[in-house]
Amino acid sequence: MNIPRRTVLAGIVSSAAAPWPVFSATDNWPRQRPITFIVPYPPGGVTDVQARTLAPLVSKILGQTIVIENRSGAGGSIGVGYAAHQPADGYTMVIGTQATHGANAALYKELRYQAIRDFAPVHGLFDSIPLLGVHPSRPYKNLKEFVAFAKANPGAIRYGSAGVGSGGHLVGEMFQQSAGIQLTHVPYKGVGPTINDLVGGHIDAAFDYPITLLQQVLGGRVRALSFMGSTRLASLPDVPSIVEDGFPLPAAKTWTILYMPSGTPAPIVSAMADAVEKAIASPEMRKLIDRFGGELMSLRGAALDKFSQDQYDRWREIVRRSGATLEG
Repeated sequence: MNIPRRTVLAGIVSSAAAPWPVFSATDNWPRQRPITFIVPYPPGGVTDVQARTLAPLVSKILGQTIVIENRSGAGGSIGVGYAAHQPADGYTMVIGTQATHGANAALYKELRYQAIRDFAPVHGLFDSIPLLGVHPSRPYKNLKEFVAFAKANPGAIRYGSAGVGSGGHLVGEMFQQSAGIQLTHVPYKGVGPTINDLVGGHIDAAFDYPITLLQQVLGGRVRALSFMGSTRLASLPDVPSIVEDGFPLPAAKTWTILYMPSGTPAPIVSAMADAVEKAIASPEMRKLIDRFGGELMSLRGAALDKFSQDQYDRWREIVRRSGATLEG
């Protein structure tokens, strides 16, 4: 397990500051001590960047210190497992993904948490939408040629990802299932080695996010074939969307959701959801979307509970079909 990296994002406001209105029903929350925000991935990745953009905005709205802790390992399971066993008192929250709260339940034989039972969904954050990037030397110049080549040469296209169960791996699994093709997955230990080998031509393709592929595409080191969303990415206006190319959207998107431990008092969950709802509408979060691609999620309450359950079931099924497993 990595040593937690702690970053204080905002100072406690003075006692004279007006409290957040909803907090009157929750005694002193959250002014007794800082709120710990667990990010179950290493610093610098797309999930970490989202959390570090969101945290100071929420901190300002609440008038409360938020401390980020990166607790990475085992596909996010270490950090999420840690969060699951913290007191349900409003002082712990965690950013979860389709991996931590879906796929990992099928990938790992043993987890220290149960995604649905142990967490209260607070508010949706992002649908994160990847690009399909290929090495410029490969013969396929667009998505239709890519699919045609894959059908004519089953397993010949080798696509890399940050590891078994990562977003890039599972989006690749979804796409080949929907397109009726067979690709060969090459797992790496992180995004960096994946992109390095893609640029070096050691693998053919990767389904990854604009945060990691954009500069490579703009520099001509990677050819972007398709943005896997319904519309084009603002920062790559010449790259068609998967829908424009005549293919259906993948059965599930990758996403991030803010969670608190199950049993956290409902007024606290509601107050945090109110703060997140305001934060994600900010210009800072909009800029993040324009830069990295994706969509802001407005889900909360019963609709978010249903989404979480549906996605848990869907991603477990995607993993089951892929045949992938990992030791916990």
